[in-house]
Amino acid sequence: MGKPSYHAMFSQIMGELGKINAKMGKVMEIHDYLMREKKQNACAIKEFSFAFEFLMRIPKHLRKTLVTLSDLGGFATTSQVQKKTGMSRALESWHLNELTRLGYLVKRQEGTQVVFSVSSNLREVKMN
Repeated sequence: MGKPSYHAMFSQIMGELGKINAKMGKVMEIHDYLMREKKQNACAIKEFSFAFEFLMRIPKHLRKTLVTLSDLGGFATTSQVQKKTGMSRALESWHLNELTRLGYLVKRQEGTQVVFSVSSNLREVKMN
């Protein structure tokens, strides 16, 4: 058996390089995917950090009302919030009005009911 020809060795090398190239393509796809995930996770972490810091600055009695309102889809009446928290309607009304005064909520009249909703510009609300 003789030595393989240069042409055969070249073909074999080119075949192996093709396999390596295909594997590198897959590695790059995985890399790109991980980089996208990293960016998305970084955004999610920033949002979580903001939300956590924001909520921790709000007094506990108001925080419970705000979180409950958020759990109800971001808007609700005083009665709907009161049913979830178990507090008196008068107290929840005071909490919701205080959150509105602070700029965390928006209050609007819908027929005979007053509906409170989470402010769309919470990031711009000054946190003391």
